[in-house]
Amino acid sequence: ITGGTDSVVSVWAHNPSTDSMAIRARLFGHEDTITALAASTEYRVLVTGGNDRQVIIWNLNRLAFVKRLPTHCASISALTIDLLSGNIVSCAATTVCVWDINGELLTAMKTSESLSFTIHSVALAKESDLSHSSVIVTGHHDGTICFYTLQTSSSLPSTASIEPPNTGTIKKLPTFRKSITELPDSPRSRDNSYFPIHEITTSMRLRLKHRTSAHDTAVVCIHTSHLNRTRMWSADTEGFVHAWSIEHAADHWLKDSEVVDCQKCKLKFGYLERKHHCRSCGGIFCRFCSKNRLSLRRFGFSSPVRVCDFCFQRKTKTSQKS
Repeated sequence: ITGGTDSVVSVWAHNPSTDSMAIRARLFGHEDTITALAASTEYRVLVTGGNDRQVIIWNLNRLAFVKRLPTHCASISALTIDLLSGNIVSCAATTVCVWDINGELLTAMKTSESLSFTIHSVALAKESDLSHSSVIVTGHHDGTICFYTLQTSSSLPSTASIEPPNTGTIKKLPTFRKSITELPDSPRSRDNSYFPIHEITTSMRLRLKHRTSAHDTAVVCIHTSHLNRTRMWSADTEGFVHAWSIEHAADHWLKDSEVVDCQKCKLKFGYLERKHHCRSCGGIFCRFCSKNRLSLRRFGFSSPVRVCDFCFQRKTKTSQKS
């Protein structure tokens, strides 16, 4: 499934015998470049978004129009579908919206007022093996990666029903003609004004769980595996790909009870000598052997943090060689 600058979504079929691709169907409904799409065979749904600020839900089996979501605040930058619940996550500028499988708004959140925090990518990760909910992972223009959880707010009333204007239905796909780039019963004069999503009262809310700054440029791709919830990959505009091991704590740190003296100078720890963890290797050192600081963005530290002399010297030598 591909989306083009001609505002058309194309569905291709692969012929194994000839190892060739052929157009199976063309879907018309957008009025500008297609910028994002997501498909789920489990829920038989296709979701597309474009520079026209529109998100359209399609039936993946019949390749037919289902529903057009309310107009977003900006071009759609990322889309994904939750394999657990069928929820749809759409991102535009700095806003994250979560919809159910029927296109009803569950919650919307503006992550920042700054355009440097514009969302470029989104993915979903299972929170735990026993959990039935997913963590929303967003990649931003400034290199930040954020993790959000979807929570029920008992103090809020039920989700409001949102019916976008002029949502027609298609009984049959139109015959492909190059001049046709719009849906039947969906005139180009359709009201395309921004729907105030943030003014809708919803029963859910997003909570920021964790934030890390491992990239120096925009994070344009995030991949999570539904087979292994402890692995994640992210890529930025400079071509760097980071592989992540998602843990619930700093498991590489030594426990205080396991160390009685500094791992470098062997100074015995007592009541007056505090133990300091190296944020890089996880070792325990005295204050004299861990007074240097380094920026460890790969571990999620945005500002320089305390490291041991070993790690500092290793980093210094690496920088001199490069």
